[in-house]
Amino acid sequence: MFYWSQYGSKQSTFRIWIKSLIVQEGLEVNDASSDDAEVERCKAEAHAALKALVNILQTAAGIDEKREKLKDAYTREVRCGDCIGRRSVEAFDQNARSARTVNMADTSLNFLVHLVKFFTVVRARQAELGFGAQAFAPSPASFSNMQRLVALYYKDRVEELKKSFHDLNLPSNGFDRPFPMPPESTPSVPKWFPIAGVIFGALTLLFFMALVGASLFGYQVPPDSRFLVVVVLAFGAALSVSFLGGNAAAEGKIPIPFFKDHPIAFSATGGVAILIIVLLIGYWTYVRPGGSKAITSLGSVDLKESTNWDYDSVLVPANTVIQTNGNDLFMHAKGDLTIEDDAIVRAFDYEAINENQALPVSVAPGRDGLGYTGSASGTGAEGRDGKNGEVGHDGANGLPGKSAGKIKIVVDGKARGKLRVLNRGTDGQHGADGGAGGKGGNGEGGGPGSGSSLSYPGGRHMGSGGKGGDGAKGGNAGRGGDAGSGGSVTISVAHNDRFILKELDVSGGKAGPNGSPGPGGSPGRAGGGHGNRGAGNSGDAGSLANSSAKDGKPGKVELHGVDSPK
Repeated sequence: MFYWSQYGSKQSTFRIWIKSLIVQEGLEVNDASSDDAEVERCKAEAHAALKALVNILQTAAGIDEKREKLKDAYTREVRCGDCIGRRSVEAFDQNARSARTVNMADTSLNFLVHLVKFFTVVRARQAELGFGAQAFAPSPASFSNMQRLVALYYKDRVEELKKSFHDLNLPSNGFDRPFPMPPESTPSVPKWFPIAGVIFGALTLLFFMALVGASLFGYQVPPDSRFLVVVVLAFGAALSVSFLGGNAAAEGKIPIPFFKDHPIAFSATGGVAILIIVLLIGYWTYVRPGGSKAITSLGSVDLKESTNWDYDSVLVPANTVIQTNGNDLFMHAKGDLTIEDDAIVRAFDYEAINENQALPVSVAPGRDGLGYTGSASGTGAEGRDGKNGEVGHDGANGLPGKSAGKIKIVVDGKARGKLRVLNRGTDGQHGADGGAGGKGGNGEGGGPGSGSSLSYPGGRHMGSGGKGGDGAKGGNAGRGGDAGSGGSVTISVAHNDRFILKELDVSGGKAGPNGSPGPGGSPGRAGGGHGNRGAGNSGDAGSLANSSAKDGKPGKVELHGVDSPK
């Protein structure tokens, strides 16, 4: 329930507002799905923030927590509105009459209606939570693109929505500027244009497929010839775009050495723009010689979390041990990887784990039943029965082994040295044995008889002895722990310069063995007397574990440019 310290009479009213915001008018009630992954993602984020706000408003949480949730919900709503507006413009620019554009118009209408509901609640709650009147004021451009698209496709809803936005002090200028619908007629395009575009695109693709195929056999493009590759890519892309009808624009300034400013500026569209864009990007990312590469010395380290290392060149000293502790490790060397003699990358310190592999704590046996050693004191009294033993305790299950994470090493340059990769899972722990059942107690002897002859004339016989107690059932056996799985290993080396993989292990650990059932307790003895009533029964042994532990699964291995260890 909501907690209202000063507004108890409003409790049910605002509960209905909030719940209707989620259940009836929330983001999930968008009848026209946007069919756009980015839009659906931002809607889901907004919905999650809104749900978190509702949940905390239903509690007696402090005002600071409620303020943070309201601010987060407001930020997500505005961000989602900007996302829908941007995607609406992209759809309209691509084709104003397409199904996608109409779909985005439906999504925009639905979200604008939702915003009215949301800000109605915000305005009602912001003063209570200590916010000023201008605390939640979107920028004048917010929601404009959605409003413009709705004004084009849903003219009959404009006045209603515009008034609602105005009453809530929200920007509404987009309703007055609907998108201009372009004319339906379009210039005719020769039928052979798309065919020519496909041909140039296919030739460009084949050219680069040939380069990739050559690289698989160790042939690389010489640095002096890289610009020719960029030229082929640029002209192929430009011609493909020109004939297929694509459009792009490029403008900028061309630097000239020894000049302080940029004396040459350019502007281009269409295929020429694609040519310029690809040439510039290709030069700066593929042709332009880089500066001096930084060399990172990477020593022994224990990872506390999954790690992504991205270096120019890497130097690994001899006897370095990189331990992932089951976390994922991705190392990318854009230059060279040099290992001085021998290094190890492993998931765990296996020797230390094996040395300290502790067995489960042994469980205690069941307590023995109360027994007696003498006889009853009363003349002719019957001896008391021995008590039954208690059931033995069940053995504890063994702890599961640890699974290894993923290890991926990518070297774009040369790799040299020796490397061991041990990425296997650890063994499961041994299941504990069940405790022994308690022993049955001995019966008490019968009381003495009375009389002066063997036939006890006129006297009393000796009392009967007590019955011995039953031995208890032994404890059940503990189940062994499941073993950890091995982690996947991927190693990719562009140029192998005496780089050797000396050891590679991605096996899973071994399952821990099950414990043994506890033995049943022994029976108690019958007490002596004129006639005893028998000894107790022996206890049954405990049960075996329901199932056996499972061995860990091995990880996958993918090697490029390096051979498996022999």
